[in-house]
Amino acid sequence: MVGRNGVLGILIAAAVGTLFLVPAHGSAQDSLSVSCDDAVWFSLLEHLPRCASQGDARAQYLLGLRYADGEGVPQDDTQAARWFRLSAEQGHARAQFSLGRMYRRGDGVPEDLIFAYMWWTLSASTGHEIARVNRDIIERRMTREQIAEAERLSREWIEEHPQDGGN
Repeated sequence: MVGRNGVLGILIAAAVGTLFLVPAHGSAQDSLSVSCDDAVWFSLLEHLPRCASQGDARAQYLLGLRYADGEGVPQDDTQAARWFRLSAEQGHARAQFSLGRMYRRGDGVPEDLIFAYMWWTLSASTGHEIARVNRDIIERRMTREQIAEAERLSREWIEEHPQDGGN
């Protein structure tokens, strides 16, 4: 029987071993042979755009983070919002949270409390606690009409996007 430390050692060894299976940049092995699951898991910037363009919600979210932070790419809020939106539309709770924050601040999108509220409501519905707190805070700055509109948009989004994963 393998103890807890033994299992941890096996997992670490497997993870480290996997790193050597990913082809080096410029290797003879085709870089497209790296699956998007692996590329997303290791956040390989060279593969994220390909995986994001293929519709992988996690890759889209991670690429959005890269653009938002300027990590490995030029900082670009418009590109960050684009990738967050594509991921958020697939139900990715962290992307929904991030897109809500961008609407709240007006980063890469027009500042819009209704859309911030909507995206935070959707993210909060999956258990994202900070999204719920942020939504409750901005609610104090919104009119009843704005809140009603945001809640209507949230309901419509949920109706149009049945539980399809993405988180």
